[in-house]
Amino acid sequence: MIIERQSQKNIEVEIPTPTTFIYRITNTETSQCYVGRTCDVGRRIDEHLQAQGSIALLHSLVDYGIDKFKFEVLDSCCSHDEQLLGLLEDYYILQSDGLLPAGFNQRLNRSIEPNGELVDLSQPMQLHAKHVFSRAGMLYFSVGEWTSARSYQVLANIASRLHEGAVTKKEVGGHKYYQVRVRWTPEAPDYNRGERYDLRLTYSFPDDYLCVSSTSN
Repeated sequence: MIIERQSQKNIEVEIPTPTTFIYRITNTETSQCYVGRTCDVGRRIDEHLQAQGSIALLHSLVDYGIDKFKFEVLDSCCSHDEQLLGLLEDYYILQSDGLLPAGFNQRLNRSIEPNGELVDLSQPMQLHAKHVFSRAGMLYFSVGEWTSARSYQVLANIASRLHEGAVTKKEVGGHKYYQVRVRWTPEAPDYNRGERYDLRLTYSFPDDYLCVSSTSN
């Protein structure tokens, strides 16, 4: 690239070729989207269409058909720094509201820690969680950092404010998750072990426990 100047010599500037692209695939019917990064956009989109990638995105492609999806490149980068590229991808995932269940992304690249966001415990909270087991009038769910990032962030922000055992941080084989203990109520449905649910939880201040106020699959 040549930068022309009126009074002095022209300056030659080398413009590097982008090596990584941030792309987004959006279901135009539901507005749900998936954000990813790749060095070859065409190849990566073909892989998604061949069932290599997000299972949630694949199910939506099957249900709605490819004609209902928009494919676009959001950004490009010349760096090979994995940490920088991860931060850039995370930025667009969050900006696009791409995390499950609102979108098709399962997780962020970064480890999720308390971020100072205030959670009002006087209001019901929404969690995407997997039922693990029931015991002695209590329901136990798991919320994974890699599988339910949005819900995991909420729990990271409130864990220190709840009584011991209500929300417990655990790690197995490098996989971080929160175990959530919820008091069973007669209104609570029967939960199938291993299945994921969208829970609406309320917190009882006088009794210091969580309970389910509504549920959906």
